[in-house]
Amino acid sequence: MTELSPYVKEWEAALRWSVTAGSVRAGLRLVGALDPWWREHGGARDGRDLLYRLYGRVPHGSGAPRRISGDPGQPFTDDDPDGISADELASAYLMHAGLAADREERTRFLKRAEALARQAGNSALLVRAMAGHHVSLLEAGLVDEAEQLCRDVIAHAERSGVAGAALPVVVALAELLWRRDALDGAAETLGGARVLEAGRPEDRGRRTVDWLLGMVALRRGDLVAAHDHLVVALRSRLRHGFRGAAADAVAAIAVRCALGGDATTATLLFGGAESVRGARRATQFGSFWAAQQAALRRTLGDAAFDAAYADGADSGFTTAVATALAVEHPDMEHPAARFAQTLR
Repeated sequence: MTELSPYVKEWEAALRWSVTAGSVRAGLRLVGALDPWWREHGGARDGRDLLYRLYGRVPHGSGAPRRISGDPGQPFTDDDPDGISADELASAYLMHAGLAADREERTRFLKRAEALARQAGNSALLVRAMAGHHVSLLEAGLVDEAEQLCRDVIAHAERSGVAGAALPVVVALAELLWRRDALDGAAETLGGARVLEAGRPEDRGRRTVDWLLGMVALRRGDLVAAHDHLVVALRSRLRHGFRGAAADAVAAIAVRCALGGDATTATLLFGGAESVRGARRATQFGSFWAAQQAALRRTLGDAAFDAAYADGADSGFTTAVATALAVEHPDMEHPAARFAQTLR
């Protein structure tokens, strides 16, 4: 992510040219390059607007319908060198779904992407489109249905020979298992995901697998494993510019400190992580963070907790990161530190 920053302004200028007079295909490729940046830095609204304008310029000769429809309609062809293929438009719809403002818009574009992926015979795109629906199920409170969808999509991806495309839904399944305290299942799911993550450059920098393995270790009270996984995730996220994801890693290290008996440092780190609240990504873990902070408040007392939390927030995220990385590694020779009381 960090390596993109020197090019973002230039790419956005080129994209704005594409939506008015330039190449639509080049515009869609630029959207693909800018999509991770928009997600991390709050450009979803601009991204959607530019995509809508690109759709209006999809050439008739490509076979792509000018109206945006979930019905695949007439076949897409690659015969016209200026045309847009079904694969290209399906990829654009998937990005649009990821930037969508609400559940209805997300579902609409996922269905369009799914229809085009089926038409094009693109198994990887189809898996990604199918996987995206789990977010809407979770928003609707249909947790069991979301878990079953994740399992179905993973199985479909494996049968189709595109297991790597299912990584986001593998991660989602591990999160759901973590939430209902099925820690063995979550760890087993994540064990297989490490290879998938390594094969996807767009995901390697986030080190989500390590972060979630760290969260599993926290729930098990294994401070050594938690520390190892979370520090790896934090360093990688910082190096690749994923500030919001890095803030979640700092919050997790705060819990590791709390389990290790250092309530003041834990509270400072929570305050520092909260200083970038708008960038945080793991909102589904909000109740877990809240429960840990409530426990810290009971341990320290209201005045001491509020002072430490405010100090962490006022010092800023850079200081919080330095504090998190300076936390001493648990002593593996002391099992009492390694196997602290499991969180519930």
